[in-house]
Order: sequence, then structure tokens, then C-alpha cells
Amino acid sequence: MKNQNTKTAKAKLTNLHRKENFISFTILESNFITKEAELVLINRLKNDILTIDATVSESGDLLHLTIDLTTLPSLVIGKWDFFVKQDERYFRLALTNKKVAPRLIRKLLPIEPNGAYYILPFLTTKNGLSIECSNLLHLESKSHKVIKRNVELTEMNTEEASLELSYEALPFSTNSSDNLIFKNENQIFKIPFRYNKLKQTIMIQKQDFQQMKTDDAVEWNVYYEEVSNQILIRYHFSHTLTVQQDEFTFSLREDLVIPEPWDEEQLIVSEDITEQIITGQVNAENLLVHKSNVSFLISEEYFDPSKNPRLFVKKRKKDIEYDIQYAVNKKEDQLVEIVIPLSQFEQWYTANARLDLYLATTYFDMTKLSRIGFYFSFFPTKADYFMPAYTVEADEKILGPYITKDHEISFYFGKPESYVKQKFPANSVVKKINLDKKKGILSATIDLHLKGDYDFTLQGVMLRLRTDHTNTILIPEEKLQVDTVVENKKYILSFVLNLKDMQFEQFYWDFFVSIDVGESVPRLVRVNNSSYITKMKLQHRFFRYSVDMGDNFILYPYITAGDSLSLGYRQKGEYETFKYKWNETVAYILYLLLFVFMKPQKIWVIHEKYSETAQDNGYYFFKHCVENHPEKKVFYIIKKESDDLRNLKKYKKRVVYFMSIRHIFYMLISSRMISSEAKGHAYAWRVSHGFIRDIVNQKHFVFLQHGVLGLKKVDKTFNAHGQNHADLFITSSEFEKEIVNNYFGYKYENILVSGLARWDAIDRNVNKMFDGKREIFMMPTWRNWLDEVSTEEFIESAYFKEYSKMLQSPKLSSLLEQYDLILNFYVHPKFMPYVENFKSMSDRVRVIQFGEEQINTLLMRSSLLITDYSSIAWEAYYQDIPVLFFQFDLEMYELLQGGYMDLRNDLFGEAAYEANVMVEKLEAYALNGFGLADKYKDAKGQYFAHIDKNNSLRIYDAIQQLDEKITFKQEISYVIKNNHLLKVAKMKLKRRKRLQRILKKVVRKVGL
Repeated sequence: MKNQNTKTAKAKLTNLHRKENFISFTILESNFITKEAELVLINRLKNDILTIDATVSESGDLLHLTIDLTTLPSLVIGKWDFFVKQDERYFRLALTNKKVAPRLIRKLLPIEPNGAYYILPFLTTKNGLSIECSNLLHLESKSHKVIKRNVELTEMNTEEASLELSYEALPFSTNSSDNLIFKNENQIFKIPFRYNKLKQTIMIQKQDFQQMKTDDAVEWNVYYEEVSNQILIRYHFSHTLTVQQDEFTFSLREDLVIPEPWDEEQLIVSEDITEQIITGQVNAENLLVHKSNVSFLISEEYFDPSKNPRLFVKKRKKDIEYDIQYAVNKKEDQLVEIVIPLSQFEQWYTANARLDLYLATTYFDMTKLSRIGFYFSFFPTKADYFMPAYTVEADEKILGPYITKDHEISFYFGKPESYVKQKFPANSVVKKINLDKKKGILSATIDLHLKGDYDFTLQGVMLRLRTDHTNTILIPEEKLQVDTVVENKKYILSFVLNLKDMQFEQFYWDFFVSIDVGESVPRLVRVNNSSYITKMKLQHRFFRYSVDMGDNFILYPYITAGDSLSLGYRQKGEYETFKYKWNETVAYILYLLLFVFMKPQKIWVIHEKYSETAQDNGYYFFKHCVENHPEKKVFYIIKKESDDLRNLKKYKKRVVYFMSIRHIFYMLISSRMISSEAKGHAYAWRVSHGFIRDIVNQKHFVFLQHGVLGLKKVDKTFNAHGQNHADLFITSSEFEKEIVNNYFGYKYENILVSGLARWDAIDRNVNKMFDGKREIFMMPTWRNWLDEVSTEEFIESAYFKEYSKMLQSPKLSSLLEQYDLILNFYVHPKFMPYVENFKSMSDRVRVIQFGEEQINTLLMRSSLLITDYSSIAWEAYYQDIPVLFFQFDLEMYELLQGGYMDLRNDLFGEAAYEANVMVEKLEAYALNGFGLADKYKDAKGQYFAHIDKNNSLRIYDAIQQLDEKITFKQEISYVIKNNHLLKVAKMKLKRRKRLQRILKKVVRKVGL
């Protein structure tokens, strides 16, 4: 009967507090819970029901209840749940919060005696209020993190009951309330003692042992216990006590007795105590943000000045800590107020970073590291999790304290837009989108859903240029058709745009719904897409949904990789003509017709950057395959106009020309794509929006890598769960293998330590002279924040200014003349549009364009490399060529790009942060004959597992093993797993937690 009634509803409580032996909370009075309701405890297993007393008071619609735990009737061992009984129905008492304190802090300490046992109130994982009844040892192990230590006794005087300790630093105080704990299997006694700190002696009154008297000899273990927060440190004495009548004796514990004969040097009865760090939580109350300070209250128990309290923040996902300056104010009820000035956080600012707040207390050999949280506070809305932000207006920064989903305090660093987005949650979804191609009229319907109880004003629908957030186009509210569904705060917005009447810049414009929240705070809600059909029609019917804007420019709506609505505006691509679309169509038809016959041949296709080169790992691996395994069907993709086509002259039958019917067919039919670049470099990825792109994205892929990892983060592009997921990821050392595992998410079985294929062609004895002169190779990498900027913006960048300053340095010109050197400056392919702007005053400086000369040859001839964060540094290091790192923008690089190693302390060459200093370091190397320093030679083994000419062989054997393992069933499974429709369904399921729970229940019931 009870089970039927108790599952009908919950009595939601708030303001839960435990103080001494009292528990208090508040319930909202309603039709089914009134002041006359009974408070009951129900045993979870036996269904025993006990009515208990509580003090009840009313305040409006609220009932305030207080329970005195010492008045509870004796409970049997087990777990008891709190219910409210009203009209023969039982309502479970549970916190309103969806999620409260994690782990131990759910236990509402302290533990109380109850009859023959003890009781401990606690919160269940579903926030239900319960009590556990058991023996003290069991409850202590449930509610505390128990730390066990050994204590050695050197002398025992049983006449005076004194125990002499073997070393000085033990955490005994002179507080008369301290007790020694005597325990055996069935009983626990607490015996008071006095501690003589000077003599290091514990004194016990003999008569205190009277309560432990028995007729038979009973052996007791002896402990000293220290309890703080949810941490219990148990010091286990090296001797046991035997009590019989009026006699008591101490003897060495049996587990520490060493049988004869023994070596006196082995007679060690205590373990060395080493420093230990214990983690936990500290509950705080009354969080306030006033102007530039944040403050909260915590118990004096957690903040003891004698234990060296340290308040600090830790950068999330980083092992970086910052000590906090703070003030402490004594309050009533054994509370202290902690006040933290927010201005100090400015020095630690990093965009989109989160800092978590901790309290550490250290004494003797113990450090307690506790997360600070508001574990029993209630936050009605998402906005309540975010405190008023501290704004640095000059830099448009936000330093915002907020409460995490675990109710812990953290600080968010970022732009105001990001902070407002989290504080006022909302989402918008495009429901309909149509385009009149000829007239350039775009119409759409968008659903706006607000996920919080806050006021707002609709401003309109906004288009914003992705690379310049100040460049916006607003469709104001008065030009929208707005329908409102008030009950769930849903708004339907419709608009019509004449695209040909609008001014656009390249490349991408993102759709937002613009609203003002609170006191005119702007909030942009990104317009997302939830329709698979919408995504497919925009992708596969590109010509139908694109507008000719004149001057060879086109404009088209599309759905991003993150499923958001955007517009693309760019020049028509070289491959956006009828000819190439015809090639794609024919190749696709051939693929459908011949799939069954061709698939078993397991064709490999290989490509490099933009399918324009044949000089990197792709080319050298292809060369190895053709020359050593001619039976293997391997094909190389390259553009017909490429200068590197000459390198493939001997292998003409294995070459397929980019975007030809043969190329597209082989790419579709292939069992594996192999490259030193992303899959997209194998085809015209910008303009291929149809089925071909979907098929290519599902291909098995071997990533040969462009270089060694360490200096630049690229895991967003090549992570294990993205479109460029690889079945085999090539690395050069265990050091690099760990990076791929930790940052890219690959399993170890998908990572091969082989070395790079192009290293097989390195001639380590090549003549380091060119035309009688030594050469310096300078090759910087690109910057992601300079992608596709205008020429004017590029010229104003620090990148262009610093490299120009170096190229035009009179001191550099003089140095090149003095030491008869040539400086080869190789411009990164992404910066080719700006190459003509790089000038030098010396004829000994050669500015080389991408593809003009082979990088491998240039590097092998060089006596020294100058780079910044490029992986070519590893190539030089592999060949014992010294490296100078020119890192003038290191702070910006770490902020916006970053690397996997410490770029200040772990480099394998010297670094300079200013052009003149770089020239000075170059001169120092010239004076010393360009030799590699011994410290860098010694460290080389850490970064290169193999230095031989068998890298391609290792790679080929690994791929062959992969191919042999793949069955037809696995191939089908792989295709299904990577199917775009299923990915969309999975993404939608992720957002619907309730549906997930229902599906899990169904799966359990059917036994899957």
C-alpha cells in the first residue's frame, strides 16, 4: 500500500540546514500539503513507518519545519526516508534543486547517537532527505574521507598510564575535550587524555578504564582521531591495550611483531609519514557581489589561521594556480566572511577561461584541498547562477563570478557577449527557408525560445560578419512578422530579405536573433538548424540556393558544421562550372554501377596540400608504395598545372588529375585516403556540396601528418571525433603519441610511432653550400587570426611589421655580407596574396613563393633555420640543423592558437622576441660555425624514436594490417556509424535528456 502512494509526488523542500542536532527546511504549502500533515520516516527495506515530531511554523504559503534528531525514536539498522503523510498519501521530501552537493558533502554531519546505534542524515542522488542508521565505524567510513596513519610508542608506564611518543610533530592539542579511541570488533570507547607537549607524553587517568572492564581479557586497538569537514585522520597506535578486571597492559600489535631471529635494523614499527593532499568541499553561504568585490561566509572550522589557509583559483583543464589576496571578517555564529577584490583577476585574464575557487589548509604533513561551493543553496533560474560581472570597459573584458552546475563558485573570463549568453539562455531554430534565385529574395521563419524567467525586448534579426563583429545588418522588429506562444515563452519570427539590395563583404555572415535583456543588455541568440531536410537541400541543391551577385560573386545560405544558419559570400570558384559538375555526376554514376566490383580491390588514394604538391609525406609514401609494392593499387591526386607534376613523371599511370572524372571516381571507390593534410584537400571542398562530400567524409583515413606535433595546436581539425578522423595517426615518438592520445582523443591502437615518410629521403651528408655560400632558411608559419584579411589589414599586422623589420635590417644585410650568407625567406602558402609586400634592402635575401622551390631541398642545404611555431623546426632538429625561434607575438599566439609544450622553457633552440635580438643570435651562430649545442643533441632521443630510412615501410605494414582486419560487416558498420543522418539524430538525442532517460528504460526492459 505504501509503495503505491509514495510514488505519486514529491514534497519539494528548500533552505535545508543542519546545525548541531537540528535539521530545518521549508516546504511550499499547497492543496496536498498543509500544516496538519504528518512527518514520517519509512524504512527502505522493511516498510516500517514511524511518525516523528517536528516544530512547524507558517510564513505566507511556506511551512518551516525543524527536527530535533535527539528526539527521534530508536531506529533499526538501515536507511530511512523522510515523507510527509497527508490524507493517507505519502509525499517524498526532496530538495528543489536539480543537482546539489557532490560526494561526501551530501552527508549532513555530525553523526548522532540513537539507541544502540548512531544516525546520519544525508541527501540521496535524487536529492531526497534520508537517514542512515548503523554503527559508528560504518557511518564514519560513509561520511568521511578516512586517512590512516601509524603512531609509534617508545615507552609505556602502566602504573601512571602514560604513553611516550616516538617523534615530535603530532596534531594533539591541549583541549580537554580530546579523546583517545579504543575499539574492538563490537565496542567503541572514548577515553579523555592530557597531552604534555614538552615531554611528548599522553597521560590517561587509570579510573577511566573502569568502563572497559570485563571478566575475560579483551584486546583494544588504540587511535587518536581528528575530524575536520568530511576528513577523518585516524592515527593508529603501534600498541594494543588489554584490559581484565583492574589490570591493563600494552603490547606491540601482532601485525608489527617481527619473528626471531631479527635484524635490529629491520625493527621498524611505524611508516614514514610523507606529505599528503586530501581533496574535499567547503560549504559557503550568502554569496554577494558588490561593485568590485565578491564575498561569502564559511565556518571557522574550515578557516583556521593556525593551519596556514591559502585561497587560490585554478585554471580549468590547466595545471595553473593563482594565489588570491583577500580580507577576513569575523561574524557571529562561528562564521567568517571572506572578501575578494576582483581587480586582481585582470592580471590573469585569458579569453574564455574559467577559474575554480579553492581553499587549502596545511599543517604537519597534511594539505586539505577543498572546493568552495554553495551546496545547499537554491538557484531558481539560470540567471541566478551568474553574479553581477566585474567589467573592464576599456578592454571589453568580463570577469564574472558564477555558480557551476555542481553549485561551486568559479570565475568566467571573456567578452560580455559570452557572459550574457550563459546568463540568459535562449535558443532559436530556423523552421522554413526559401530562396528566389533570380530575384535574390530570401524568406525564412525562425522559432525563438527563451529558457529562463527574464524580461526582454526584441530588436530584430541580425546578420553579422564572422571576421568583424562590428559589421552587422539588422532587420528591425517592425519589419518582422511576430507570432507569440506565451505559455512557453516561444516566439515565431518571419522575415523577407532582398539580398541583391544589400552590401556584403567576404566571407561568412551568421544569423542571430537580437534581443535586449534586463536593463537593456544586448543578447544575440544564434540561429540554429534542427532539420535534416533543410541541411540536405541547402547542401545538395547548391545551384538552386545560390544567388549571382555580379562581378563573379555568389551568395548562398548554408548550414555550418555546428548546425547553425549562415550566408556565404565569395567569388565563384574555379571548379564551379558546368564542366566540373558534369564530371562529378558521371563519376558518381560510375561509382554506383561499379561499387560492388571495385570495392574489393582496396584502392588507396594519396594527396597533399590542396592537391597542388608532390614533395611532402604523401609523395614520399606514394613513391615507396609504387617502387616497392607495384601490385598495390595506389593513385596520387594532383592538379594538372602543378609544378611538382615533374616529380611524378615516372609514375604517370598512377597519377589522377584533380577534379577529373577519373579522380572523383577513384576517390569515391577507394577503401582508404592517405594524406599529410585534411581530407578536404583531395577535392574542391569549398564548392562540392553534394553526395560526394558526404561519401568522402566517411572514408577510412590515414593521417601521415604535415610535421611533428608540439608547437601548434591542431586538435580541433584532426581530433578523433571530427570529419578528419583517422584510423591511423602517424607520430615520431612516444612524446608525440601521448599528445595525440591526450589532446586528440585517439586510442593508442590507432597511433603509430613510425617517423615521417619524407625523412626516408633526407641526405644527412648533403653539401651545406649553395653557389659557394652558406644558406639560412627562414620559414614562419601562418596565424589563424590573419586568415583571409585584406591587404591593408595584413600590412598593419605585427606579423608583417616584424618580419619586414628583420628583412630590411641594415645589421642583417651587413651580417650576410660579412659571413657570405644567403637568407631564403619562404612565404607560407596561406599568405601568398601578400607576398609582394615583403621587401629587402639586401640582394642576399631571397623571397621565395610557395611551390617555387622544394622545402625539403631548401632545408637540407641550410646551415640554420629561423622559424616561429612551424613544425619545420622538427625537420631541422632531426637533421641536426640549429633552430632559432622568432616569437615576437608569443602571448597572442598562446591565447589564440597555443601549443602542446611549454613554448618558453621546453624549446630545442634559442628564442628571440624582437627582430634586432634575432639578428644578434644569428650572428652568434655564424661565429660558432652553426653547430648544434650539446644540450639539444642530448635531448633528441626524447622526440625521435627512429632515425633511419624505414619510416614508409613501417607505415605501409601498419596500413596493410588494418586492411586485412576490416571485414565486410565492419565496413558496413563504419558506413552506418559515419552516416550524416544518424549523426544528426544522435546530436538531437543529446539535447533531449528526457528522451534519453526513456530510451535507457526501454533498453533495460527489453534486455539489450
